[in-house]
Amino acid sequence: MLPTHKQTLTGWGRYPAARATVHHAASAEEVQALVERPGAGGIVSRGCGRSYGDAALNAGGAVLSHRELRSVLRFDAGSGLVECEAGISLAELIAHVLPHGWFPPVTPGTAHVTLGGAIAADVHGKNHHRDGSLARWITELHLATPALGTVRCSPDARPALFHATLGGMGLTGAIVRATMQLRRVESLAIRSDTTRAADLDGLLSALHEADARHRYSVAWIDGLARGTSLGRGVVIAGDHATAGESAGRRWASLAAGAAIGRHRVSVPFDAPSFALARPMVRAFNSVYWRAHPTSRDRLVPLAPFFYPLDVVGRWNLLYGRQGFAQYQCVLPGDDAAPLERVLDRVTRSGRASFLAVLKRFGAPSPGPLSFPTAGYTLSLDFPVRAGLAELARELDRLVIDAGGRVYLAKDALLDAETFRLMYPRAAELLAIRAEVDPEGRLHSSLAQRVGLVRHAGRGLPAPR
Repeated sequence: MLPTHKQTLTGWGRYPAARATVHHAASAEEVQALVERPGAGGIVSRGCGRSYGDAALNAGGAVLSHRELRSVLRFDAGSGLVECEAGISLAELIAHVLPHGWFPPVTPGTAHVTLGGAIAADVHGKNHHRDGSLARWITELHLATPALGTVRCSPDARPALFHATLGGMGLTGAIVRATMQLRRVESLAIRSDTTRAADLDGLLSALHEADARHRYSVAWIDGLARGTSLGRGVVIAGDHATAGESAGRRWASLAAGAAIGRHRVSVPFDAPSFALARPMVRAFNSVYWRAHPTSRDRLVPLAPFFYPLDVVGRWNLLYGRQGFAQYQCVLPGDDAAPLERVLDRVTRSGRASFLAVLKRFGAPSPGPLSFPTAGYTLSLDFPVRAGLAELARELDRLVIDAGGRVYLAKDALLDAETFRLMYPRAAELLAIRAEVDPEGRLHSSLAQRVGLVRHAGRGLPAPR
């Protein structure tokens, strides 16, 4: 057993912070032993610490780091099927498989997340409208549970446990290893289109057109534009370029794939408060919008297309010492009115956000806590300041009225009552937990905040 220590941890947003006992497991057997006997306060798995809020925190309890367990166990370069330990990061996995012509079928906006964490959050990317979330591409899991030991689950073996784990935020067990189907690619180039739109109607029209033509699409929104410019932004879409299309581009060689995830610069210290003042962000947004004119069929490198922020190390420090909270919601359907209401409330709040991102989701995953459902998903970063919780409550009401929900992997503000309204299938997760963890040993600050667990060792709340 590797040494344990007490540590104050945060998520990527650096809000909130929680002190816990950190265990570094060196084998699958140690993972199993820790989930069976975590001690007072229970235990939660943690990977690279890139969930934004408190999903991988456990105030007063234990945290299980999987980063020592990051081997590729099996890789078939012919079929693209790969089995890995859960602590491997996507950057490490890509470095292993990309030179052979394979890439993750779904990837979030950073390569610095573990495979286990990506599964627990059922991550989505720029291609959900085509390819769904990561859940669709996972074929098998090995899960360490407090009551059943380490079990194999898949769509055919223990399917209820399998689907509950995809998006289950670590509350069904500790993922030991996973098997995933990769996507074949021919180069490191993306054939990309950019469309600049002057208002929300133009942006949504461009986003729908991009979704029909391309595998990947995302929109940046100027979160401070108001009036007739409300919702103005830029749609960026693309597809993997073929070897022929990228011929002559030395950077497009698959052999260069090991460089993905490397920082080019790093933020050295917390940004001063004036850097996030409304005039500064307004100026940045205006420059960004004007710097992205409409263009077609440009060849761009794969890494900045998928992971634009990974080139900047510790970019979370840009939000200052108090940190930030990301609010990501999904608004079902194609009606633009709920999205317009949310954007209008945010712009009227005057809270500056450099990053306001819009995508369209396709069909949902089967998991009871999986976030995506068909509709628009909007992500907004807010510096932690007085009044943020009140704004989040107002946004929550707008989202609930639209039949939507917020993303637990990004959340730091949701309360238990609102969670129950947003996730009516949570009782299904509680039923699974009653089987695999009847004593409530799997425990996190997020789970306690939203009412999915009580203090470890005191049993579970009754399914509702």
